[in-house]
Amino acid sequence: MQVTIPEFYIALVLSEGGEPSPAEYENLRLATCKHLLERLSAAYSNIGKVDLKFLATEFGTKKPDPKFQVFVEAEATISCSGTQPKAQDILETLLGTFDRDFLLRSVRLLEGSPFASAVEVQARRLKRPTAGGSVKAPAFYMAFVCSRKPSVNPSSQEKERFLQLTQEEAIRQLRKQYDTDFDELSLSIVKTEINESAGKPEPQYNLFVQFEATAKFSQNTPSPNELFQGLGRLVNAEYLQGVQRVGDSFMTLTTMVLRLCIFTDGPEPEEDEAEDGEGAGGGGDGEEEPDVVNVRLEFFVALVVRTLSTMPEESELEMFDGCITKFFTRVLKRAFRGRFLGLEIVDKDPEFEKGCPLPRFNMLHQYQVNLQFYDPAPGEFKILSKITQGNVGPLFDAIKKLESDVWRQSAEATMGRAVEKPPTDVAFGGSIFEEKKEVEPVVEPEPEPKAAPPPPKKEPEIPEKPVEKTPVRKSPSPPKKKPTPPKKKPTPPKKKAVVPKAPPPKPVGPQIVSVRSYDIFSAYQVRDKQMDNLKVEPTAGDYDALVDATKRFYVNHLKTEYGSKFHHMALSVRNVPLWGAGKPDHWYNVYIDWDIEVSFVVAPDEDAPTRWELTKTLVSAGCNQYLRSYVRGLEGTAFAHTSAVFTKQVAV
Repeated sequence: MQVTIPEFYIALVLSEGGEPSPAEYENLRLATCKHLLERLSAAYSNIGKVDLKFLATEFGTKKPDPKFQVFVEAEATISCSGTQPKAQDILETLLGTFDRDFLLRSVRLLEGSPFASAVEVQARRLKRPTAGGSVKAPAFYMAFVCSRKPSVNPSSQEKERFLQLTQEEAIRQLRKQYDTDFDELSLSIVKTEINESAGKPEPQYNLFVQFEATAKFSQNTPSPNELFQGLGRLVNAEYLQGVQRVGDSFMTLTTMVLRLCIFTDGPEPEEDEAEDGEGAGGGGDGEEEPDVVNVRLEFFVALVVRTLSTMPEESELEMFDGCITKFFTRVLKRAFRGRFLGLEIVDKDPEFEKGCPLPRFNMLHQYQVNLQFYDPAPGEFKILSKITQGNVGPLFDAIKKLESDVWRQSAEATMGRAVEKPPTDVAFGGSIFEEKKEVEPVVEPEPEPKAAPPPPKKEPEIPEKPVEKTPVRKSPSPPKKKPTPPKKKPTPPKKKAVVPKAPPPKPVGPQIVSVRSYDIFSAYQVRDKQMDNLKVEPTAGDYDALVDATKRFYVNHLKTEYGSKFHHMALSVRNVPLWGAGKPDHWYNVYIDWDIEVSFVVAPDEDAPTRWELTKTLVSAGCNQYLRSYVRGLEGTAFAHTSAVFTKQVAV
């Protein structure tokens, strides 16, 4: 069984050498084919053969970017047995194999050819130009929550200014996404509504604006839904600030959403028609409206707040909840474009001085939220990963910007899944002390065994059996030998068993104990001076400087956590850094697995931290401080312009 993979391209940056010959291109094809077979076989056990064809080769055409010298259009056919994988899934895996490992173990081994000097590779799906034309986006709307309810609809001047601002930002976003393929945009306001009439998506919205949009493209015309997704990117902080300056109607807005119109205006359909799904006056597309699915999740946000001595006031907590709602609404919109509808906090439990997840965190906010998605909704684990595994830096910055003297004092933030309740002392309930109380009474009372409850219990059993047999033989022996209390009196062995044994001798002085953490990774979004994603992999010297900075950061963190108990730390890179791997998310371009071992000075009456406790301490270190003070402090290296860092335990 064969699977044909969609066409893709391979682009290479060569540091030296001229144009490769046809024979050198053929050697590159064979080396690439071998590399793909090894990597794809590891991902799909039923793949047996990879047939790779170079459809076209170009040199010096500066495609897809001026820095690339070699551009190859390729096509692959995969032979597999059993269940046939999807071509798109294989393509995504295939494109991910063109990494640093491909350069080192395949391309640079082509000695004597220009390919041996390759320093960068890029592989993407090949998009053939399509015809241009006009495309109309599905009807969509913006809904706003204004702290001061509008008394009248926006005036014509306000609508005009709002439309102009929205069109300018939409054109900027479409130009950014489609470049020269995009020609022009026609945007118009269909209607506006306020207060109760505006609460169509959810009741809390009190200002509603519906739009129509049509765009023209010179080539590669997107679908209507793709155009809507491009328009959805206009919702950003700068745009919201501009909307607030439009006029009185928009001045007090606090929350905004941009969504497809999935409701129907006009006369209500008759009941029998509605049941048949035909509808009346609804535009004829009611059957295509997707269902809305609710998903409930729990997570927490914990803070270290300086000078906080009591639980913040209710107004401060509400301000914080609003910040959380806006922040994670933005995160999930970006993660699930076109599918995520909204977030609502349905239950919250703020706790002061909880000391969770670590003792230094004095403010814990636990949330239960209701999320709305178009059916089918993503899995709960995937949604939680977008919430709890994201970069905490932007959230921390948003909290610090709140107009509150309390939250401005925040020194550190972290987030995670719902905090688990601590385990009970003993399985099946109870406490350890209750168990001891049950054991001790059995040993202490000695007179009770001397009383004659055992003989009366056993005497009636003895006469019952002799009724059928000879009572003369068995009557004298059992009664006199069994009820002898003196033989049951020897309880010294039981008393000795209760007395705790002497513990093994403890060392006289402190000992040095080494603890190896579980595997931890760090992912970095490294940018250049223009704050675009870095195009060239950091050098070996850059990586060495990062390792030194990371070690200094963790040493300082461990000294703060463990004080004089901390002795030494050994930190190194496990395997090799991954460049351009897009792990754990596509926006990270450097991925490093850390190998960490820490030694502690342990006194005779103390215990060293467990492996899990050490890992938790390392992972919970503040990424914000690490990014600002250590990574960005590496002047002269590629990491000086890093915009985000994410650290987590490697999933087992």
